[in-house]
Amino acid sequence: MYKSIKYSLALSLLLLAGGANASLESEVEDRLNWFLSGVNDVEVHDEFWASDLIYTSSSGTRFGKSTIIDGMRSSTAPEQESSAWYGAENVTVRSLGEAVILTFELTLYESAESSEPAQRYFNTGVLIKRDGSWQATAWQATKAAE
Repeated sequence: MYKSIKYSLALSLLLLAGGANASLESEVEDRLNWFLSGVNDVEVHDEFWASDLIYTSSSGTRFGKSTIIDGMRSSTAPEQESSAWYGAENVTVRSLGEAVILTFELTLYESAESSEPAQRYFNTGVLIKRDGSWQATAWQATKAAE
């Protein structure tokens, strides 16, 4: 009987942990989708990227949050509606206690009518929950081979 209770308790803990992981994965994926839907908004970037961000771009350059924000604010391109949109495929979230590792395939579609993405990037981010929101502290973007 003792073994039966012990196994039941272990199974219950595993199920609870699985539910907690599913909730965490959903929360981080929701945050990613929020970011992608507001990718042209400087305030969205300001909230998503941590002040101590280290970003390695697909072009091989490394910079921090201020470079992203300053670049968006100083852009001379006129505000215009873009028909392009970003998506995320093959999203995985791995918990590391206070942080998560987020991996996904970033897809760029030229318009809502596009059936195939024009570009794909493999992205890996380390996010930490600060003040109730997940923020990226490290990011790596790699253009996917064609």
